[in-house]
Amino acid sequence: MKKFAPLALVLILGMLFAAACGGGSSKTTTSELRVVNAVYDSFFAGGGYDVLVDTSAFSTALAYKGASNYTSVASGSHQVEVRNTGTTADLINQTISVTGGSSYTYVIAGSGINPAGLLLTDTTTAATSGNIQFRIVNGNPNFGAMDVFFVAPGTDLFSVTANDANLGPGATGGYHTVPAGTYAIYITQQGTKAPPYLYTGSIELKSGAVTTFVITGPSSSAIGTPLDFLQLTDVAASTK
Repeated sequence: MKKFAPLALVLILGMLFAAACGGGSSKTTTSELRVVNAVYDSFFAGGGYDVLVDTSAFSTALAYKGASNYTSVASGSHQVEVRNTGTTADLINQTISVTGGSSYTYVIAGSGINPAGLLLTDTTTAATSGNIQFRIVNGNPNFGAMDVFFVAPGTDLFSVTANDANLGPGATGGYHTVPAGTYAIYITQQGTKAPPYLYTGSIELKSGAVTTFVITGPSSSAIGTPLDFLQLTDVAASTK
């Protein structure tokens, strides 16, 4: 019996090593994915969207401004289908590609008649102490290019420059880092500073927070027709 002890020890050590390697690799073979309904008029279609990933239900009856929780998916390519709730006809049938160890937001944007899917890569690391990070996504296909001002409430827009200029439909200017505090978002048509088509009012953002704002709204850019927005938490503010 004794002569088999070394072999048994080798096998046990091998199993422990394999388990350790397997635990480390799982983080790089899965991604995190959430889905957001940013279609302003999707409620006309019966209350929202059913979202399938690789033909399996991912989110059901996702209402306007609704967001699913982050869910783990394998790295690689996936088929995303978006349907009016309770129906079987695809409004969107799209293949996306995700990288292991990364987090993503799939934004259903555009109009209820012709929605489109936007895949965003999310930051999952908190902003540095005393700061916040934000990004703006133009989710309104009919407004055209917009200028975005992320400033203190009541700021004279003629005294500042846009944080994101000429932001076209479906585009994002990426993450910006600014001091934590109270801000407001003003949206104007590209190249102008008045009138604002969106004023969000005061938004308090605390240290460490990372936030995404998706600009949505009616299918008109006529003066007096407001835009709308939704706010997503990418990383929660520090509790310290």
